[in-house]
Amino acid sequence: MKKFLLALAGAAGVLFSAPALAETVNCTAITAVPVTITAQGVYCLKKNIVTAITSGAAITIAASNVTIDFNEFKLGGLASGAATQAVGVYALNRKNITLRNGNIRGFNAGVYLDQNTADGSAGHVVEDNLIDGSTQVALSIAGSGIAIRRNRIVNTDSTPPAGALSAPSGYGASGIATARPGTVASLPNVGAPQAGTGAVVNGVYANDLIDSEITNNFISNSISPSQSYAIVLDAPSNVVVARNTILETLGASYAAGIWSYDAIGPVIAQENVFSSVVATEAWGIIAYTGPFLCVDNIVTGAATQTDGCTFEQGTVPTP
Repeated sequence: MKKFLLALAGAAGVLFSAPALAETVNCTAITAVPVTITAQGVYCLKKNIVTAITSGAAITIAASNVTIDFNEFKLGGLASGAATQAVGVYALNRKNITLRNGNIRGFNAGVYLDQNTADGSAGHVVEDNLIDGSTQVALSIAGSGIAIRRNRIVNTDSTPPAGALSAPSGYGASGIATARPGTVASLPNVGAPQAGTGAVVNGVYANDLIDSEITNNFISNSISPSQSYAIVLDAPSNVVVARNTILETLGASYAAGIWSYDAIGPVIAQENVFSSVVATEAWGIIAYTGPFLCVDNIVTGAATQTDGCTFEQGTVPTP
């Protein structure tokens, strides 16, 4: 019996232990950048790669049906400096691109999957990446059938520490947010933005997103001396934005955890958590025109929890 129990325990360990991250090895290795991918297939990183390019893209995808597994290695652009206009990964009018397991750091735009024709971009999956230190937008994506999930998007910051900015309206001389009409009173430890390029920043910018999801992402420290948004939806239709954690979205004039405008079809914002959305005008969720459903979201540390929801249920605290 003892031997049987030991054998059963061993089998259980095999059955129920969490698998380690499997490295993609059957792939075409990307060994240096800038590089252009012109054929469909599976590509990967097998080492950290850094670049000092200040424009263009480190990786350009010029084919559809391309998967890049970064294998937890870094694609780094910090050497380009705070004024960089370079993109980490770029594609235009492509379909079925998958980007996973990356550490994409220090670009003006970390990932930019764009379209300039109807139905030009579709089927993309961006998952399990760390996109860190982008200076304008971490992830910009357009098209239909898109899945953006389980990414960590941190320190999207148009204000690199090149000297303190004069405190904007609503901030104390120390840079700590103070009470002001129409905004949350005295959020502790929230500093004024630093001096920098001053661009509007977006954690995720989704343009013409159709039949898509933005789910289970962690977005923190989106900072600008002008406007800051964690997730922007431009003309979405049939989009689910769910179970995202959004912390420290800081701007001088405007800031929002989720900002949607011109929705064509329904958008569902469900079970998202927002904390510390700070600006002269700040919202957890704001929607301009179109059907927008707000269900079971938690919004704290924002002047206005929600604005523009065509249906709202279960917002905590209650508006």
